[in-house]
Amino acid sequence: MPKSKRPKRASRKKKSGSTGRIVIFLFLALAGLYAAHLAIVSLESEPRKTTKLPMVSTATEIVRLNKSMVLTRRGKILSQPAIKSGIVGYFEKGAVLKVTGKIEKEGIVWYRIVRYGGRYGYLPSFALAEIKK
Repeated sequence: MPKSKRPKRASRKKKSGSTGRIVIFLFLALAGLYAAHLAIVSLESEPRKTTKLPMVSTATEIVRLNKSMVLTRRGKILSQPAIKSGIVGYFEKGAVLKVTGKIEKEGIVWYRIVRYGGRYGYLPSFALAEIKK
């Protein structure tokens, strides 16, 4: 009986290194999780050292006011009475603003004003002036 020849199968090419990369990734991920676990366990086992800081207030109480003032320059309305606080709006020079409070913080006198929609904002005192009658 003659031997039948089998047709040759098309050879499949393996993606080189993909399995190795997955194994390395999983190993590094597991090592990172284990390191994080050890750090948490060591923090929990050590007694916490607490130091009490003295209560020092840098801001004074807001003095309530109810008057209108005029803006002497274009003003950035700030969210808090601090130079590095966020800007929440702008007013042009000559705008008449309702002032509801006054506070001294960081060596600057700040006025609390009412913005559009009834929300508060803060301006430094050098940006506002009394309305002359």
